[in-house]
Amino acid sequence: MRRRGAAWVGLGAIALIALSDGVATGVDWTFEIRATDAPSQLTADAGDDGTLLNAIARLITDKLNLRMPDAVPYATYSTESAFVEALIALGRSSERAREASRATVAMAPGRTRIFARGDLLSRMSITERTVLYAHELAHVAQGRFAGHENHVPSWVWEGHAEWVAYRVAEILGHGSYARPYADDDSGPRNWRLEFPIAYDDFVLEFRRYLNATP
Repeated sequence: MRRRGAAWVGLGAIALIALSDGVATGVDWTFEIRATDAPSQLTADAGDDGTLLNAIARLITDKLNLRMPDAVPYATYSTESAFVEALIALGRSSERAREASRATVAMAPGRTRIFARGDLLSRMSITERTVLYAHELAHVAQGRFAGHENHVPSWVWEGHAEWVAYRVAEILGHGSYARPYADDDSGPRNWRLEFPIAYDDFVLEFRRYLNATP
């Protein structure tokens, strides 16, 4: 989960579809993220968010050497209430679903799919969307370790997802992940200065952990 802070190009008409569990929920746009569908040449100015999502998935697998599912379901919701209803349909309590909708732009429920607030994404830049999407896809890459949450501090999961997010942004030409926030609170945070352990050592060890055979 990435906290609200700051984007999305409007795609598709609002529709009423049935989720895989059979619960109907209003969504803006649904998409299957596939690294194999990414363009051969990755650029910073992807033509649409589908292309951007596929490109990020490919970078995560090819450049950062993390494992991803062949396809990751993605859905955006045009209103806060629709986002809340979708989370409730997945089994979240109404209180937790409302809390999540107020605190986040996107999340990866169960680390198997991505849900996003389309109304908030529409106000974000492509750089902000890149960081957001990469963060959530990093959580999906962590998904095969579901069940280990009680044994690994949350800052480890979130710290790794942030590192992935800013490395992807850097590779795509959206600035350095080590560049500190400017006075207007824009730009990637300098996680190297804030991390509770030697950050480069953490990155190497956690990457080995993620790629180890469970």
